[in-house]
Amino acid sequence: MNDIIAKLEIDWPDAVSDGLSLPCKDCGQEPRFDYRVEDDFWHRHVAGDEARGVICLPCLDARCNGIDLAVALIEIQWTGTRPLHRNPQGTGVKP
Repeated sequence: MNDIIAKLEIDWPDAVSDGLSLPCKDCGQEPRFDYRVEDDFWHRHVAGDEARGVICLPCLDARCNGIDLAVALIEIQWTGTRPLHRNPQGTGVKP
């Protein structure tokens, strides 16, 4: 049984939402994306006790003034917290 549990833990992909979400510390909104950034970037812009909390991607972008976030971003995934709707012409998606 422990081998099965160990295998599940190893094979579970990083940054996959478990359906639970906490609000962003800065804006109070439920994050729309799960993401990972490089540790040094995170600690440069999210210091101290905040580093254990949730900062949504737009608020992290604001904290770094848009500088180097795209470079530091390792992984990003839509959480599905808000539905996407096709516009009436079906030519695109709007949040």
